[in-house]
Amino acid sequence: MQTGIWNYRLTVGELSSQCPVSLTSIGGAIMVYVALLRGINVGGKNKISMKLLKETFRHLGLESVVTYINSGNVVFVDHQTKAVLEKKLRQEIYQEYNLDIPVLIRSLSDFESLMETLPADWKNDDTMKCDVLFLESGLDEAAVMEKLTVKPGIDTALQASGALIWS
Repeated sequence: MQTGIWNYRLTVGELSSQCPVSLTSIGGAIMVYVALLRGINVGGKNKISMKLLKETFRHLGLESVVTYINSGNVVFVDHQTKAVLEKKLRQEIYQEYNLDIPVLIRSLSDFESLMETLPADWKNDDTMKCDVLFLESGLDEAAVMEKLTVKPGIDTALQASGALIWS
């Protein structure tokens, strides 16, 4: 897979069920974030216990930390920018686990915007799968979209802010 492109199959229910705080309790510049750690616990490589990963996030002062299964997806609350968090988390993971793991941060509002882009009839079930390609900062959605192989009559691909979605 090309660097800077992250493929995830995630449902709204999975995200909302993992949200660690009530949105009504958030004020000021505090944001609900999701950290997507690329390649954690895949094929027996880059193993990190979710319990230890949770402690790594807390060590950096991040709050309401919740991990999602054994995936390297972590929901948390903080006030720092996405870019600052990506850098700090990548450095801390390297220091603690000796693993150079790319970290992509998306806010809850990023996910809400993504969900608004999805056509109402798209779903994840036995008949259809919807995938998201999250793009690292600086990648152009249109340029990446041009490189996708979309099979007419089978696949549909759409651009979203910082991501491509297809079914």
